[in-house]
Amino acid sequence: MSKLVRPDFEAIFFDTFSKQSTGVFFRARNDSNFNHDIHFIHSLINDAKFQLGDISHQKQTLEIKLSRARWELREEIKKYNLIEIPSLLTFTRVRKIEFTSSNLTLSSPFSGHLFEEGNETSKKTLCEIDNFFIGESTYTKKTQYAELVLMGYPGNWLLRIFMDFENAGVSLKDLG
Repeated sequence: MSKLVRPDFEAIFFDTFSKQSTGVFFRARNDSNFNHDIHFIHSLINDAKFQLGDISHQKQTLEIKLSRARWELREEIKKYNLIEIPSLLTFTRVRKIEFTSSNLTLSSPFSGHLFEEGNETSKKTLCEIDNFFIGESTYTKKTQYAELVLMGYPGNWLLRIFMDFENAGVSLKDLG
């Protein structure tokens, strides 16, 4: 009987991203690798922080400015402290956005910032990403949209992003 061989995704993650000392640029592919790529992006943005006021949506493009923990630099983290880098998480071909938390619900389509400039809630609310995944409606409803979900704390917030299946894009780019 032969031994079952499985890919070592942890090794692939660290081998791929730890060599990028100036930061990463990663774009999810729109093919059978999409699910895997979303999981890799989740690994890269886990514990990232952003202000609600840093979410903007212009012409079907949603951008979130993040402060991202560089988990891919595990050796440096062991020696020093956690390293953070400014990053931009981008979604293209966005059709609809829903933001919910324990005390707030917003829905779009909209253009501009999720909150008005100067809004006290958006300036004071720092969100941390705890999870990023493909939403259930992508599989259970026969629609033309893919649903991606960012979730985190405080307030057990959810940001649901509905994108066209065709030519949709998700990317993460470090800016530092």
